[in-house]
Parts: sequence; structure tokens; C-alpha cells
Amino acid sequence: MCIIYIRLLGEYGKRKAQSLFEYIPRYLTTKEDLTSYDVKKSRALVIRKELGNIPVDRITRSHVKEFIAQFNDRPSTRKEYLGDLRGILDIALDDEVIQVNTARNVKVGKLEKPKIDPFSPEEVRAIMEQAEGLFKSFLGIAFNTGARSGEVLGLMRNDIASQLHIKRTVTRGSVNEPKTIGSVRSIPIFDVIEPYIDERLENSKSLYLFDKDGGHLGDVAYFRRQWKTVIKKSGVRYRKLYNTSHTFITAMLNSGEFSILQIAQMVGHASPRMIMSTYAGFVQSEHIKIDVKTDLFGHNMGILEENIKSYGFDDVLEST
Repeated sequence: MCIIYIRLLGEYGKRKAQSLFEYIPRYLTTKEDLTSYDVKKSRALVIRKELGNIPVDRITRSHVKEFIAQFNDRPSTRKEYLGDLRGILDIALDDEVIQVNTARNVKVGKLEKPKIDPFSPEEVRAIMEQAEGLFKSFLGIAFNTGARSGEVLGLMRNDIASQLHIKRTVTRGSVNEPKTIGSVRSIPIFDVIEPYIDERLENSKSLYLFDKDGGHLGDVAYFRRQWKTVIKKSGVRYRKLYNTSHTFITAMLNSGEFSILQIAQMVGHASPRMIMSTYAGFVQSEHIKIDVKTDLFGHNMGILEENIKSYGFDDVLEST
């Protein structure tokens, strides 16, 4: 009788597992302050549709693997869904409803780096010829500074001085600090940028350069339809808008007028190594010009002195 009572007490005290559906709102509540909240919410809806009706204590590793396998086009997408599913199950783990989070230690495959696909100078000119008004100024600044789309939208009037000061980024309606310390930076205002800045200073009705109804534009998505239209009219092969930054970096490298360190500082990269590892393949070989007669350490000083004497310029040596 005592044994039966203990067993019944154990069953009574054990928390009943809820379906995964019940844990998703709690997970999203912890992510409300993130700029990526809307994206996480959309992924959570997919998770709810596929796995929502399964009790959390019955979700196996096979369920998890089958779910993420459907995103076979991009390993990065699988990683993002797996991360959200893991976070949802962690709540059930904290509630002691499950003993193991079956979404942990699941491999998603090798993650591929996003493809760099910059525009050529001819393509940039074709795009700029088709752009108009507010969007043209946006592109003019983006193409000629390397600033990310959110950083361009975050520019305010007091950021314009002898240089362009990047202090904030605007994404999905939120104004935030740039993602790294190095991203807070100053960029030279090249002559080609001045007309676009002047247009914004004259026409913006806000403290922000890029405004709508007296406030800042909430997201670069505002320009997506215009971007597609401009690309179509220009006859240029379609690429995503963020390639403006890649285009700036490759153009700067190919100009031969700037050091890799200068370029890295302008675009807010942590080190020159990142520039070379990502963009080295886009540097045109004719710009790598090396003077083979360069003598860094003076090994040929004796030969140089003989040449000077032979031309009768002994006084030059005496004065050095």
C-alpha cells in the first residue's frame, strides 16, 4: 500500500509536458528587445506549424533533424532555425519537463560564407543614371562610403562635418549603436558625395538625413521595390542592395590610391586581414605594381655612390 502511494505521489508531482506550441510565446518574449525579433518570430511560426502539436518530452533528435533538413539550400538557415528550436526547448528544460534538450549537439553541415558579388564601375554608373530623388542620394552615399545600409539611414545632420561620422544604425524601426567598436568611425567626404549630402540637408525635414514624415526611415526595406525597379531599368544583373558596400571596397582596392589599413578603417572592419581574405580575388592584377629596383635596406649604397661620383656630383655625397 505504501509503495502504491509513493508511486501515485510521484506521478501527481510530475509536471505534465505541454506541446511545443505552448513554449513558443515564452521564448519570443525573451527576444522582444532584439532588432532581429521579427525574423525570429517568423521562424517561430514555421516551427509551430511543423512541430507545435508534439509534446516537448516526445520531440526526438530525429524530429529535429527532419525539421532542419527541409532547409537544404542554406546551412546558415538551418543553423538559425536550430538555434530558435534549441531556445524554445531550453525553457522546457528549465521547467524540468524534459531532461535533455534534443536540439543540442545536432550538426547542420558546413556553413558557407555569403558570396561577394560587387558591381563594376560601369554597372554603378548605369544604376545611378536610373535612380531618382531620395533613393539616388541614398545610393550615392552608400556606393561612395562603403557604409552599410542601416548606417546610411542612421546619419543625422550633426554627423556631417569635415568627415562623415558613423555613430548609429537603423534596422527594423530601431536605432542602435553599430555592431562593433570599430564600426563607430569617420569617413572622408569625397567630392563625389557632396551633392547627395547637400540634397539631403536641404530637403530632409528631420534631424536624420533620410526621413519620412518628419522621422527617420525605419528600415532599408523601404527602398527594396525602388531597388528592383532601378536594377531592371539599368539592365544590370540583379544583386542585393548590401553589395554597395562590397562594391566600394573592391573599387578602393583597385584604385591603388589607398592602403588596405585605410580601407579597413573606413568601412569599420576589425583588421586589414579581413579585407584581404574576403576581397583579394577581386583585385585586378595590373594594379599590383612592384618596382623591382627598390632597395629597402641600402645594400646597393656602394653602387649608388659610384654612380654619383661618375657624374661629377661629389658635393652631393659630402653634404649628406
